[in-house]
Amino acid sequence: MHYVNLRWFVRSCIRATRTPSGYQSSERRKMKMELAPSYFADKLQAAKPALLEVLFAQQFNAERIAQWQISGVREGDKSRLIERFLSPLVELLCRCLQGDETMRAIYLDERLRYAPHREAMAVRADFFRALLHDELAEIERLLGLPDDELVLLREQWRALHQPLVDSASAPLGLLALGDCLMNEIRVFLPESCARQNITLDMRCIYFSNAQQRGLSLDDVRAFLEHNHADMIAISFFSFSGIPAYSLVLRESEQFSAEQLQQRVDMLIGLARDFLTQLRTLTSAPILLHNASGLPLTRWRRHLPLLPALSSGRKKLLKQLNQGLAELVEHTENCLPIDEWDTVTDVGWRPASKNLLPKALRAMAHTSAFGQMLTPRYLQPLKAFQLLNKAKVLLLDFDNTLWRGVMGDEEVEQFHERQRLLRQLKEAGMLLVAVSKNSEENIRWQEMTLQPDDFAALKINWLMKPKNIADVAQELNLGLNSFVFIDDNPVERSLVSRELPDVVCLDAEDEATWLQLPMLFEFSNTQRTEEASKRTAMYQQQVARKQSLSAELDYPAMMASLALVMRFGEAKTADIERVSELVSRTNQFNTTTIRYDKAELAEMMANPDYKVFVAELGDKFGELGIVCVAIVQCASTEWCISSFIMSCRAMGFSLEVGMLNQIVRLAQDANVDRVLGDFVASDRNLPCAQLYSNVGFSLDDSDKWQLQQSIFEKVEMPCWLNIQKRS
Repeated sequence: MHYVNLRWFVRSCIRATRTPSGYQSSERRKMKMELAPSYFADKLQAAKPALLEVLFAQQFNAERIAQWQISGVREGDKSRLIERFLSPLVELLCRCLQGDETMRAIYLDERLRYAPHREAMAVRADFFRALLHDELAEIERLLGLPDDELVLLREQWRALHQPLVDSASAPLGLLALGDCLMNEIRVFLPESCARQNITLDMRCIYFSNAQQRGLSLDDVRAFLEHNHADMIAISFFSFSGIPAYSLVLRESEQFSAEQLQQRVDMLIGLARDFLTQLRTLTSAPILLHNASGLPLTRWRRHLPLLPALSSGRKKLLKQLNQGLAELVEHTENCLPIDEWDTVTDVGWRPASKNLLPKALRAMAHTSAFGQMLTPRYLQPLKAFQLLNKAKVLLLDFDNTLWRGVMGDEEVEQFHERQRLLRQLKEAGMLLVAVSKNSEENIRWQEMTLQPDDFAALKINWLMKPKNIADVAQELNLGLNSFVFIDDNPVERSLVSRELPDVVCLDAEDEATWLQLPMLFEFSNTQRTEEASKRTAMYQQQVARKQSLSAELDYPAMMASLALVMRFGEAKTADIERVSELVSRTNQFNTTTIRYDKAELAEMMANPDYKVFVAELGDKFGELGIVCVAIVQCASTEWCISSFIMSCRAMGFSLEVGMLNQIVRLAQDANVDRVLGDFVASDRNLPCAQLYSNVGFSLDDSDKWQLQQSIFEKVEMPCWLNIQKRS
């Protein structure tokens, strides 16, 4: 009995000596259990008239509008803004505070309406930090809550608005082209992406038959001039986008089979023409929607006895979607977003359901279809985030390329996976074996993949991070271009810890084998002859590294390679390879300006430009075109606006040989000086000293320059044998 009393006494003393913050935490936990979910929502509803005045004063004060250049606000517009924006916004806010996640997504999107939404995410975050802080201070004053309740309100307020104040230095940029369906997707996609550790910056350019706003390539061009888009989503045939589609859909019952096919061909032609023009502006992967048939007609939406779609509409949509599938297949870097499968899975009427009650529909159009379609975006967006920089696939063997342990037993080959990997190799991906095994245990005769499919074979018992680091050195590629695929979570964890730049994928996760085929639609793969030879070229590079490792005399060591440089102006037949170098190369790229094929062809035909290329070969084989220099030619000076060299050509002084040849041609043209542009990026450090190393100096305009009087300073490396390209 005395022992029990003593224990009670000690506990009482501990409680009495607790800090105030500890006491508040305990009371706060108790309060959280006692407060109803609608507690703060009810408080805000009760104070709504005054709250609207507070929010208007903060959101629309003249100083804030001027500072952040908010558009769409006119003087004397107070009553309209309160009725059509702030009052519905408060209703949404109250539903959010009650835990409604759907309303939360709509609320957060609506807060962008009168914000600098066209600015970078960091700028928007600064705007909302200031605005939300001021709003909360006024709400606290208005409600007059006790301290403990204020603490809980602040917690809920900050948690609710966190997505608005978060920013990322390099978010994934998605440009969406379409009608109001794209707005519905924008409502729900960012939060879904956040759960996949993707920070999404989604922007929309709208076209709508209902609002007489057409699809304009000029709008896209203007956007891309000032913004970056990693991917572009397009829905030509959703809701009420293109006028011609709306008309054909309305009259689909009246057409004969021949007339229907003519209409479909016309619609597909419109889409094809736009995509062809879009490809002149950007090589970003395109997510192309097919057609769902929404919106339903008035009677078919509300009368369940009627089929959702008439037979005529179904025929039209079937033929249209077949045409769109073919368009996806024949469009470079294009992936499908399947509206039709989505709506047939859930039903046309459920997809048409408006998520907002009638009282709130004045401010936003948000049907369930956008929410249902959002998951279709996650796989390609995740694949792009993981794989868009990939150049090397590091492959485990046991339980990755086959089921079982080949050294111990018979195994079941995953031939489909191996065929996919071989196809990726043909498109320019490098395959590297990283397997804890003995080489004599590998039964190649059972496999689809063969030793020649691999740029390097690391089949040994060394630690995998060591093998991967060695491969990076041998191939002269950055670790952020490596993707490691292994079934063993311990190995993946070890590589992630030791080499954090390497992307690690689980070989047993089905998502891995769904994401890898998407590489074919990203710009780091190419269906070119050059790409198909890439593995052989890197095999030669590994052999070079091994050959050079024993040499001590550098000139003699380089001379032992029998290096040949073939120099000349680019030809029409070179355009694919030149474009590939310009779009893929980051490390040895003096300005990282991306020119598309049309721009390159135009410069090659323009007498005011010269596009020089260099091929490289040695005793091990030919590397092909590995260097490009774009030169603007004036009468008194030449300016090298872009100098690009493949990383596999680094280390042979090819860049010096290239500059030597350009300077000699400039001298023959009696040019006074040669200039060179360099714009630093986070990845092009290897070429930062390109011009200074050969005698160029910075002028007053931050251009590197070499005067004619010292052209001879750019000497040809003695180990390079120069030949003119045939």
